[in-house]
Amino acid sequence: PKVEDYVLLAPFSLEELVAAANSVLRDRPKLAVSSRTVRYYISKGLLPSPSGGPKFARYSWNHLDHLVKIRTYLDQGLSRSEEQRLNSSHSDRS
Repeated sequence: PKVEDYVLLAPFSLEELVAAANSVLRDRPKLAVSSRTVRYYISKGLLPSPSGGPKFARYSWNHLDHLVKIRTYLDQGLSRSEEQRLNSSHSDRS
């Protein structure tokens, strides 16, 4: 599946977000993500915080899109600062 296939399934729980990202990235297993990875990216400002409270956090389709792009950027050898720049310029156009 492609990221676009998940538009109608959003919002996601953390587990659903991770499962969707790993499904999209299934052909590249080294890019697989975990819930810990998502929380790390949020803490570093690479992903926005989810909506809702800690027990009811919900992630949008944009979270999935950004998460897959971050993993792809890493695979291409981009640094975190380059990822942040690309993600912020992408967010500005959204």
